Amino acid sequence: MRRLRRSRRARFLVHTSTLKAPIPMTAEITFTAGKAEIAYTGDTPWWGGGQKLPLGASHQEWLDAAGMAWTIASDLVRFRAPDGTLLTDPSHVVQFRSDTFAPLGVVGPKFQTVQPREILEYFNNLAHDAGFQLTTAGTLFGGRKFWGQAENGAAAAVLDPRDQVKSHLLLATACDGSMSTVAKFVNTRVVCNNTLTLALGENGKQVKVSHKTQFNADFVNEALGLRAKEQFAVAMERFRAMATARVSPGAMVRATLELYEPQASELDEAGVIKALQGRQIGKILNQDLIGKDLDGGAGTVWAWLNAVTQYIDHDNGARTIDRRFQTALFGAGEATKIAADRLADQLLVGPLPPLAISNDAALNVALA
Repeated sequence: MRRLRRSRRARFLVHTSTLKAPIPMTAEITFTAGKAEIAYTGDTPWWGGGQKLPLGASHQEWLDAAGMAWTIASDLVRFRAPDGTLLTDPSHVVQFRSDTFAPLGVVGPKFQTVQPREILEYFNNLAHDAGFQLTTAGTLFGGRKFWGQAENGAAAAVLDPRDQVKSHLLLATACDGSMSTVAKFVNTRVVCNNTLTLALGENGKQVKVSHKTQFNADFVNEALGLRAKEQFAVAMERFRAMATARVSPGAMVRATLELYEPQASELDEAGVIKALQGRQIGKILNQDLIGKDLDGGAGTVWAWLNAVTQYIDHDNGARTIDRRFQTALFGAGEATKIAADRLADQLLVGPLPPLAISNDAALNVALA
């Protein structure tokens, strides 16, 4: 088996001070009249686009800047028969934008639509009632999916004072039936803008509202409990435990393989080698990880978790930065981050089941 040269092993999770430059947004983030339907406060987000608003911007300013001032209208689906007769399908309605009349999707007549302005109204009320500050809002896929994100000032250091994590509340929905309305707490590692999606249960909370029922802000607040600071404190204790738990590069390879091959321990040697040669595993292990020079930022479970999240958020090979944005918050990338969070918990208590080859041999294959 090919041996890994020392110089190559030395590049494992090396530090870099800058992210890749933003690339043009084209598909997922909505553009209307040449303007991205995204607004934000503070520093320019990692996707690099949108309208910047000052802190304390009004509800209407957010609606206009985020491109969410329109409403979702609907009408029965109509179609033309071969003889030219115009027919109506009473079992389906088409949703469309009130400003451009662009179609947004076909749903059943009992579908309970959440309007874009309702997302921002939710956070506007939270700003008064619970001290949350809206930080980001926008739409995806021409307006079929839209979201808002707010913070309430919860922030803390992991081990190093420079290694800060912030807590956010995310509310997202879609009007084409592709997702329920979802509210959940998420955390962001400031040094690299990685979004850390927690596995739900004792470590986090998520509320889903089906489009079979009408969106009710009071229900969401009660279900969440809005105990953001308490939940954030629990998350930070876990992150600190990860930052003090040392793991070998071979153990990191084993955990990364488990993300993409959950039954890896059942593979024979040839199967393990084939799985290790997948593009994602090598990319994650060769990650130029920001924060390696921080206390707990290298050679730990925390370092491995952030290697995974940085790959998903910034370096997953998607052609456009808006595609990375979509998958990181709502798509397959989010599911992978949840799986990584669960694996991080397993690494805290002991090694994962062994492979048909040693972890060191697996490392050589993965980085070859």
